[in-house]
Amino acid sequence: MSDKLSDYVMVDNVFTPEQCQLYIEKLEQRKWQPHRWFQNDTSEYVYRKDFDTTYDSELQNTMKDPILKFVYKYYDDHREPGDTS
Repeated sequence: MSDKLSDYVMVDNVFTPEQCQLYIEKLEQRKWQPHRWFQNDTSEYVYRKDFDTTYDSELQNTMKDPILKFVYKYYDDHREPGDTS
């Protein structure tokens, strides 16, 4: 087993440049809010100044197929003998 992070990272083009531009434009139109964490010991959400988030279910569904295609390709390319999934 390798101890180099780069041996476990795959870089590829999941989206076309046109798709990226469309996704960026849609995300720029969304309302963003500070990321919040659920703190178990107090059962409260807390905000830390780390990053902002947004959600768009339509955009998420649009992005899903190219991402799944990439995951399946990665799995097929890296499957080892004996893998049954």
